[in-house]
Amino acid sequence: MNNEQKPTLYAWSVVGMLTLAYVLSFIDRQILGMLITPIKASLHLTDTELGLLMGPAFAFFYVTLGWPIGWMADRINRRNIIATGIALWSLATAACGLSMNFTQLLWSRLMVGVGEAALTPSALSLMADYFAPKSRPRAIAVYSTGIYLGSGIAYLGGGALVGMLQDAGGVTLPVFGAVEGWQAAFLALGIPGVLVALLMLLIREPTRREDTGQAGEALTFAESRQYFGQRWTAYLPVCLGMCATTTIAYIAGWNIVWFQRIWDWKIQDIGLWIGISYLITGPLGTLSAGWLTGRWLGHGDRGAPFKVCFIGIVIGGIFAGLFPLMPTPELAFVINAITLGAGAFSTAAGATSVVALAPARLRAQASAIYFLIINLIGLSVGPPLVGILTDRVFTGPSGISPALFAVGVGISIPAILIMWAGLRPYAREAALKT
Repeated sequence: MNNEQKPTLYAWSVVGMLTLAYVLSFIDRQILGMLITPIKASLHLTDTELGLLMGPAFAFFYVTLGWPIGWMADRINRRNIIATGIALWSLATAACGLSMNFTQLLWSRLMVGVGEAALTPSALSLMADYFAPKSRPRAIAVYSTGIYLGSGIAYLGGGALVGMLQDAGGVTLPVFGAVEGWQAAFLALGIPGVLVALLMLLIREPTRREDTGQAGEALTFAESRQYFGQRWTAYLPVCLGMCATTTIAYIAGWNIVWFQRIWDWKIQDIGLWIGISYLITGPLGTLSAGWLTGRWLGHGDRGAPFKVCFIGIVIGGIFAGLFPLMPTPELAFVINAITLGAGAFSTAAGATSVVALAPARLRAQASAIYFLIINLIGLSVGPPLVGILTDRVFTGPSGISPALFAVGVGISIPAILIMWAGLRPYAREAALKT
């Protein structure tokens, strides 16, 4: 596809399928946040253990396998990689519902991370081949709505489901027998994923092309490292800057606990309002970022993706710090919604920033490295650090407020400074690629 061609209806249908898979991945990823309180009571876990399940347990394989899978996606059929990953993480989600202790739940979460590592590097590479540079930001923005649609559905539907199951005192399922409400929720989420994996096999694998319209040859691993090493001043700032957005996003499970411990809200009420916030501000943020990036690129500003990402990180960091300080739960929901929208804004632009610089033969690996860094920090630092702080420093139910403030502000300040320093290097590298 050359720069003058408009995306076809089929190309947009591929984006729709990939977005559906992304929605499912975030439902399976975020549902744990809705189940923290009943899991803690059932399995007798500490906040530190819960933080490990929300963060490092998922992150370990999710981030370490991203680059190897990206390397594979630059060489073999990306559609098949995605379908295999969806099937794996769906079965692992169901396995979470069969867990009887911390160790079993830990291994199930690890396998969810293995499956989900296959999706985004391959998906971004596919979309880059289906869309020309000027229309690519909109395609990636649509795909990025999957984060917020999936999270919104997880909170909205998950809250209602968990509340209903808790009121019923559990449920009896065929084959599995009597299970607790949180176990039934995990089991129910595993089935749809297998069907989506089969649907993914209907996608056609496109020809890999550079933005000039020429096909590119795959590089060796050593050549890949050399390429990124020579351009680290352009790539690294957006990767490190986006760590703030992912950290704030991944401590959102503790936001639910904050409403429970500080305001004694029921899980279904929390899920309703947070779910609505995700479903409204998330797509609004990603789509507006795609529109603004495309508009600035159309006016010749090659650094547009990075600038849009920077704006979102600044706004998100400010409001993440304000959230746990709010004097009423209603005001906290408003601040949280703004934080979500800013995170969506920076997320869509961050992925576009990386794809815009990478040649076709390295797009999957560039995306994988990007997601490795932002998720390694976001998942490994955010959720467990909040749990450690509430267990050992800010003890008592009210200690979750200063813990959330410390993590949100502590990650945002250095991220903003790094992004500011990277504005010019990114613009220079983007100009050389035109």
